[in-house]
Amino acid sequence: LWQFIPSTAREYRLRMNEYVDERFDPYRSTEAAVKMLSALHKQFKDWSLVLAAYNCGPGRVRSAMREAGCSNFWELRPYLPQETQNYVPRFIAAAYVANFYNHHGLQPRFPLNSAEQGRAAKIYNSMTFGEISYVTGVDERTIRKFNPSYKRSIIPESQRGNFLLLPAHAMSKLREHLLALKAGEYI
Repeated sequence: LWQFIPSTAREYRLRMNEYVDERFDPYRSTEAAVKMLSALHKQFKDWSLVLAAYNCGPGRVRSAMREAGCSNFWELRPYLPQETQNYVPRFIAAAYVANFYNHHGLQPRFPLNSAEQGRAAKIYNSMTFGEISYVTGVDERTIRKFNPSYKRSIIPESQRGNFLLLPAHAMSKLREHLLALKAGEYI
């Protein structure tokens, strides 16, 4: 969902280990992206420059500003990497389409089993995708598709919790199971 190189991911407290890569967790990565974009906006106070800094780094944008002798993205654009020169206009175009698609006869189509049709729960104890599949009736392949941040088909134990996304129809079964575990009904 968001582009985070490992060093930036660690700076914004995204875990990357043998079990999980939170850069692929839609909740954790969005949280980190909001913090990063907010910090960049405090620095640059201009959304075009923020997007450029998000793409190529704030140091690169400050360097381009010095070279160009200005702080206007469209004027300093030639001093930025080609990818960043294209990134900002593409982002603006995507935002326009997302907001005004209906003015142009467009209609979004969401694939089945997409995150839009899912629900999230926070899991604190370790669970395998096999256990989740057994409890919810959702096949492991679908669980993997909804949860690309888990590398080994296992949700590791975590005090701060790990997000698990499932199709909406399966979430009530999982919640019932978790409540039963908490109440000690399964020993």
